[in-house]
Amino acid sequence: MASVDDVLSIARNELGYSRWDDPQPGTKYGRWYAQDHGSYYGESGVPFCAMFVSWVLAHAGVECAGFPGAYCPWIVTAGCNAGRAVNKYDAQPGDVILFEWDFDGEADHVGFVEVNYGSYVQCIEGNTNNGAVARRDRYWDNICCVIRPYYDGSSFGGGGSDSDDGDSNVKEGQRYLQRWGYDIGSSGVDGYDGPDTLRARVEYVQYNMNCYGASLEVDGSNGSLTHAAWNNLGGVRYGDSKTYMVKAAQIALLCHGYSVGDAGIDGDFGPATEAAVNGFQNDHGLAVDGFVGLETFDKLF
Repeated sequence: MASVDDVLSIARNELGYSRWDDPQPGTKYGRWYAQDHGSYYGESGVPFCAMFVSWVLAHAGVECAGFPGAYCPWIVTAGCNAGRAVNKYDAQPGDVILFEWDFDGEADHVGFVEVNYGSYVQCIEGNTNNGAVARRDRYWDNICCVIRPYYDGSSFGGGGSDSDDGDSNVKEGQRYLQRWGYDIGSSGVDGYDGPDTLRARVEYVQYNMNCYGASLEVDGSNGSLTHAAWNNLGGVRYGDSKTYMVKAAQIALLCHGYSVGDAGIDGDFGPATEAAVNGFQNDHGLAVDGFVGLETFDKLF
């Protein structure tokens, strides 16, 4: 039976591998992946963190949503859609962990959790320390998603699977929050905008306002300080470039059931997002001006 110990044992045996010491082109993980996915992956210079994780899982005989895979954003999407994303603070040994370096909304790197120490996690990663397989200590800010593989006999305490009912727009917002490590409650992606989803999106907007200079406690409560921070930052409107504040508004609109267009949560306050704001304002008795100012912010959050 495939287990966490199997995966971590195989991963530990790879510690010390370096692409620079490999006498063949590319990496051993890339050449393996290239057998089924195209010769490009076996070439030199191709990032191999996800292919390392894929290689380890395959050699352990463990299935995981998103694997085998070589592109971190796709892995995040697959893991969340399969209902296998867990709250990042609940990361356990053997979980697949993804990182975002530049806070652009896309995962950049992936590895395995070896130990969760509470204030940080110890990981085993490929394509780190200048092209090696190595242990790294990682802190919470850069962790964007944790996916739990299908270990035999293991429990799963994640956010639940994606239900077949509920509002599809709300689900889109919930998936995004869950993808980036926010706890949306035990019901998971259920399409219902309950108190856990509300708390998660307030935490999201608080965290991202802090990126623009606010100094908020990320507590999930839209109190006077959170209200004032949104006001001080000027809200968001059509054409705005405050990407993370726009994303927060888009998430909130989705969680209220309003579509923000085919592009989804992209940080672009374009016509579809403006139409969603106008519709939300009209339905909630607000001035219909397409501007997410204080009154609209407080209704959304």
